[in-house]
Amino acid sequence: MEFRRRPAETTSLGTRAVVLDEEDRVLLCRCALPGEVVCVAPGGGVEEGESMHRR
Repeated sequence: MEFRRRPAETTSLGTRAVVLDEEDRVLLCRCALPGEVVCVAPGGGVEEGESMHRR
């Protein structure tokens, strides 16, 4: 498995969660990106101008 780091100019604010079931299996989300498919932990990001606090 290859791990790649995003260039600094595309860094974003977000969070990920490690979700395990009773058998310690890890939940991953399959994401189709241009030219590749990757598996990532579930989570989300904060867009520019968006509040991190729930209203």
